[in-house]
Amino acid sequence: MTLPTLFHVSDPHLGHSGGDRRAHAAETAWAHLHASVSRDRPDLVIITGDLVVDDPDDPTDRALAHARITALEAPVLVVPGNHDVGDHAIRAGLPADWHGTLVSEARVLSWEALWGPSFWMRELEGWVLLGINAQILGSGLPAERRQWEWLERVALPAVSARPLLVFSHESLDARPETRDESAAASDSWMSIPSAASSRLAALLAPYRPVAVCAGHTHRHLDWTVSGFRGITAPSLTGAIPERSDMTAALGDQRPGWLRYTLENGALRVDQEVPALTATGAA
Repeated sequence: MTLPTLFHVSDPHLGHSGGDRRAHAAETAWAHLHASVSRDRPDLVIITGDLVVDDPDDPTDRALAHARITALEAPVLVVPGNHDVGDHAIRAGLPADWHGTLVSEARVLSWEALWGPSFWMRELEGWVLLGINAQILGSGLPAERRQWEWLERVALPAVSARPLLVFSHESLDARPETRDESAAASDSWMSIPSAASSRLAALLAPYRPVAVCAGHTHRHLDWTVSGFRGITAPSLTGAIPERSDMTAALGDQRPGWLRYTLENGALRVDQEVPALTATGAA
């Protein structure tokens, strides 16, 4: 019996608005992923955000990302990242000049018009997969209220005792870099804003998720803090440039993706690292 497999891809940053160098790097990396999907035929590809290179309002980048993703020879599910629908208002540890465009209801609705709902539930071989729009958490937008209601009344009650995987652009804020619970560690750029993260963790805890899987930091990391296993996928395209005024994330910054194998409630994670040149993508 063949075990179900998923490809967890994150932060492909497809598009041309970031310049020719970044566009070429993204296209090269995408070609490696496309070839691997065509060869291995995973049951599902899940992309945890930052589909476009930088600008959530650039229609050309959005159309290119849609064309590349829908051409994959496997079923695909996506959740948005900060470069897709906008960012949170507060981002501790992030350089001031990197604070991006704020998330808005209009941007979320525009994204959903192309991709479908930005939060979703799927079943696969006895597992439950939940996709969460991390960018609206803590925003106070109508989309955030809709997502909380869906989680509380629809999605989580349907999980029952089945193994659960949660997918989001950003991780819960219980990370190795921020576990000291200090004020400086709260609302880190690496994770969901602290108040919303605590609420989400409390909702998820009774269902004992096998892992909360994210991207955003452009590094692969696998950790357990506060009873939750967190996994971040690397960027498909490349690492975030290191800066002295930015809190550094932990993990392996080599570009690529993760292969998940599902078996009897257990999750096997293998890192796929194609031969790519570092790009300095953000």
